[in-house]
Amino acid sequence: MNSVAILIYDYSLLGGVQKVTLNLTNLLLQNGISVKCLISLQSTNDIQYEYPIDIEIIHNDYPTAQQLENIVAKYEISHVIAQVENLKLFYPVIRNLSAIGCKVFPVLHSTPYYWIKKYYDWQQYITSPRFLVQYLKMALYWKPLHMKLFRSIVSQYGMICVGRQAKKELCHILKLPEDTPQIRYICNPIDISPLEGEGEKENIMVYAGRLSFEKRPMLMLKLWKSLCAIHPDWRFIILGDGPDRKKMERYISRHHMERIELPGTVRNVTEYLKRSKISVLLSKYEGLSTSMLEAAYNNNALIVARSDGGAVDIVADQLNGFIINVNDFASLVSRASELMEANGQKAVSMGNRNNAVLKEFNKTSIFAQWERLLQ
Repeated sequence: MNSVAILIYDYSLLGGVQKVTLNLTNLLLQNGISVKCLISLQSTNDIQYEYPIDIEIIHNDYPTAQQLENIVAKYEISHVIAQVENLKLFYPVIRNLSAIGCKVFPVLHSTPYYWIKKYYDWQQYITSPRFLVQYLKMALYWKPLHMKLFRSIVSQYGMICVGRQAKKELCHILKLPEDTPQIRYICNPIDISPLEGEGEKENIMVYAGRLSFEKRPMLMLKLWKSLCAIHPDWRFIILGDGPDRKKMERYISRHHMERIELPGTVRNVTEYLKRSKISVLLSKYEGLSTSMLEAAYNNNALIVARSDGGAVDIVADQLNGFIINVNDFASLVSRASELMEANGQKAVSMGNRNNAVLKEFNKTSIFAQWERLLQ
């Protein structure tokens, strides 16, 4: 029986990669795959997710080849799933693991463009020398380095992408055909049942995620500023926390915005998704958004930005939601308003069509793909 270890940057951080790592661990265990330990390259925060009690959590900052060999020998590890979050840090670790006989599967959880370009507006570069320096450093140092690392990892170990769009993007930047066997697509398992989506729906639009610039939180507020005036029977609930929260609170106060709530980080996200009719995600880039998959399972109509990465994998435009070009703000307002009209009838109708998109995200097919790799 093969034994598996999962490598992650910091298992204590609250976020999508950490959540799906727990989901994947549970999926493998439930189907008879032996997961012996989780190797966390850092752990600086309070624990957010509890793993099964018989899985050892190993903290080891920048482990040496000898330290890795000791871990592999102690737990008799044959396969390592490496949840890649830092290319420069992860490459020497997975190279050392491979050198001592482990079969390594690097998993890319975001768009590859995250590592080769900065997601700032040109106005920021023009007005701030700091942003200009960051851009030049990305263009002249980080982009060439990350491209080199992508080529090395893909050629030596292959790469698993959690989104179809991310796989296409990685093939594109490496100039490889989309059916290249070195780059696979296996979506994230979601630990939720479609039955949990049944319940009384209210006129609520919801966002769940980090409150930081890449999620475009200020654009969401601008959107609500337009919508709340014409849809007085709707509310907007923003779940999560992050560096832009104070800026958002000032904007809400300055514009006297009503029927908007920021409860912060909550444990019962599903309860909000059960009650809401619309979920919105306007990110500059995404991996495979766990929050939007959960929203789809809970029968919400989805509004996502056309962006790099996997958000568009979850939405069939005009079937279970809308894919919007955020540069066309009028269209964004129009589409959201369309879902809210007539007590949200269109939102309910679109939300009920999510099953057509969610078929490929079932845990049976996801496990079958991992089982073939881990044999």
